[in-house]
Amino acid sequence: QDSDLSEEGLMFAQRLSAFMKRRLKEYYHGSELPSRPMRVISSTVNSCVQTTEALLDASEDWHSQVFTQTSALNPLDRGRLGGPWWIDKCTEKPPWEELKKIDKKFYKRWEADRLNARFPGGESYADVVARVESALFDMESSTKPVLTVAHMTAIQVLLSYFQGTPIADAWDVSVPEHYIFEILPTLGGTYTVEVINVDNEPVEEWMAIDKLSGSF
Repeated sequence: QDSDLSEEGLMFAQRLSAFMKRRLKEYYHGSELPSRPMRVISSTVNSCVQTTEALLDASEDWHSQVFTQTSALNPLDRGRLGGPWWIDKCTEKPPWEELKKIDKKFYKRWEADRLNARFPGGESYADVVARVESALFDMESSTKPVLTVAHMTAIQVLLSYFQGTPIADAWDVSVPEHYIFEILPTLGGTYTVEVINVDNEPVEEWMAIDKLSGSF
């Protein structure tokens, strides 16, 4: 979870930057973007911080943009069950079947109460919910569009809130790789959630050249 950003991760950051630029131009009705057109929030984990830095470096429009790091968006702390196996086995959801193989005793406890079962020496989903609330407040109180760069378990909790689904089922929310979630408020006080694949988002030509030359 705290590894350096891969080449694939850098390309994702560039495509995310291109997507944000396009959507913000629409938000500001095609006029020139302000120096800080959005609020950017990231977890404190290296991969998220580097993703955020790379996407802000990918466009001249973001040179005055700042971002906030918060541990509220960090991934579920798995305590003594931490390790690369979790990321290696992740698909659109956490690798629960792999957890079953690694620690059958804890898996049984987790299966009985998926919200409150705390990883040995780590956190439960309920703990993640409690700390994500502060980031959620920042998002909802912002007067600008908000870009949030976080991890699967924190995103699962956020999506449960915005989609209005039971928080106890957050563990089962799909978070596909290289997709982003565009969340918009409605007049009725609810939210629409659109799942967008940015793999086909065109990047600016100079960004592609920089990528090939290894300037990142």
